[in-house]
Amino acid sequence: MGSFDTTAGNTLRALREAAGLKQADLAAAMSTDDVPMRQQVIANIESGSRPLKFSEAVVAARIFGVDVNTLAGKGNSASAIDLQTAMRELNAAVVTLREAHDRRRLADARYAAAETRFLTAQSAVRRCMAQGGIKPVDRFLSWADASVEQVLGLEEP
Repeated sequence: MGSFDTTAGNTLRALREAAGLKQADLAAAMSTDDVPMRQQVIANIESGSRPLKFSEAVVAARIFGVDVNTLAGKGNSASAIDLQTAMRELNAAVVTLREAHDRRRLADARYAAAETRFLTAQSAVRRCMAQGGIKPVDRFLSWADASVEQVLGLEEP
């Protein structure tokens, strides 16, 4: 195989790896009615033992957001690889942010439910105290209020 095939194979591998794709993933993404693709074919292209056909190069270039010249080593493949790496990191950051946001929403909901439960119980205790004026309950209510303030960070332990 000529230097074009070696360059195209190396660039394809670098773009694939920067995008975090396995050979099978790329083959699946490249497979169309006009361009059927298998993992072994990707492996052969990347090793330089099989040339990258123009129709395959067009599909691969579209997938990676580069032009065909980049695959041929005529464009700025380093920038394309940096872009793929940055896009992969951005995608991972978005996933992490979504997960953290979901955990925060769940925590906020649990906090609101616990606060409602506390306020309901506190009201019930105060209502009972108003009816009977029991002193031990008054001490318990003071302890509960202090505990909640401590949990909320309103008062140092």
